[in-house]
Amino acid sequence: MHVRRWIAVAAVAVAAAGTTVVLTGDDEPAPARAATVPGGPRFQAVRRTIERVDRADAVRYDVKDDRGRNLEGLKVVATGEAGGRRYVGVSHHARGGTLDVQVVTSRDLLTWRGGRTLQRDASQATVRRLGDGSYLVAWERHAPRNHVALRHYADLDALLAATPDARFDAPLTLAPTAEGTPDIRAVDLRDGTGDSTIELGLHHYADGDVDRQALATLEDFTRWKARRRTALDADLDALGLRGNHGDRDTFAVDGRGYEVLEAQRRKDDWSSWRTYLRDGATGALAPLRMRFRFGQASYGNPTASVLPGPGGGTVLFTSVFLFTEAAPRGAGSAIAYTRLR
Repeated sequence: MHVRRWIAVAAVAVAAAGTTVVLTGDDEPAPARAATVPGGPRFQAVRRTIERVDRADAVRYDVKDDRGRNLEGLKVVATGEAGGRRYVGVSHHARGGTLDVQVVTSRDLLTWRGGRTLQRDASQATVRRLGDGSYLVAWERHAPRNHVALRHYADLDALLAATPDARFDAPLTLAPTAEGTPDIRAVDLRDGTGDSTIELGLHHYADGDVDRQALATLEDFTRWKARRRTALDADLDALGLRGNHGDRDTFAVDGRGYEVLEAQRRKDDWSSWRTYLRDGATGALAPLRMRFRFGQASYGNPTASVLPGPGGGTVLFTSVFLFTEAAPRGAGSAIAYTRLR
């Protein structure tokens, strides 16, 4: 079983359509030492932009769709269309004692219209718009054991209708009980899904104790190979983050790749979740101390995405989930965006 409390997860957005961010390795840059590298001026500028939620161009707390469903695990891409379907995302919400993944749309990144269910008894979905206008969606499917599942949709209409044309459910190869919370890092779609290479991030339930980081490659929608990110886990351990190492996302600013990720100081202590920014080139790690309205201190499932802005230009869209254990007010999904140019 997944070690996270299912209904306490974050809204997340993914990188802009057409952007490819490749952060590879169990061969992470500067293993262990990276935890002490402060990062250069560009790294610090991106860090400040994410942290200053209080100065963002737009902010919304406790985000829900038009049917009142929490947008838990929301991840977003631009559709390239105008009007009411300018952005499309995937999220999950509680239904009785389980969670369902759904597709949602927006024209302004702040208000969301609920759509079809993509998968019942699943969570932690992510979406990527590919160069040919098709969509790749991945999520954590809970049965029979927690695992990564991928679905490909030929176009936006197919995604909104929940009619995939290709399916893959990954085997468990790193942990016998649970692997999940995927993020899509790079896709090479040469001649359809049968001739493709997909790079993903995920975590695995290491030794039946805590979540640890991993990467996987899916070839031709049939061959899956996963590997542990031991160097990144060592860096997080060196920072005193010895609980779960969980969700992550990648994005790029001015051609430079970054990663936002969550980690926990103490297992089972929901007030001890922290988020970090990582430089994809150097491995530098720095805490993100985001400034929220009510001083919320514990948050997870962070994401930062570069997207076309609702009013033009380009924006850096960020989102996290504010845990009730360190939020006297204003718990739930929080989203914000800041114009870059």
